Amino acid sequence: MSMKNFGRLAETRATNYLKHLNYKILERNWYSSLTPYHKKWKGEIDIIAQSPTGQLIFVEVKARNGTKYSPEKAVNKSKQASLKRLCESYIYRYQKLDSMIRFDVIALNRIQNYWKIKHIIGAF
Repeated sequence: MSMKNFGRLAETRATNYLKHLNYKILERNWYSSLTPYHKKWKGEIDIIAQSPTGQLIFVEVKARNGTKYSPEKAVNKSKQASLKRLCESYIYRYQKLDSMIRFDVIALNRIQNYWKIKHIIGAF
């Protein structure tokens, strides 16, 4: 399986997990190349969802084969800053200025055909 397909499969698992928790999926693989004030910030948000309490959730999905590595460690300060800029772009574009927001990480480890899911609520 290619890395791209593995990533898509992990994002599908994460999406299904959130749906099971009654989150409403608003976007998957939302891409932006322009943010407020015309600063060029390109990037993608894996999942944008609404929690059962109405909070706007920006989700980064990270996955690894096996258990040797912790996927969530790949969401470093640089990645967090990028996600915050992309969040700003989304909020500006869709006029969600009054929304309560949260950043979550869903880390998945695949062990053969089993997926271990770790949901870090309010990760940063």
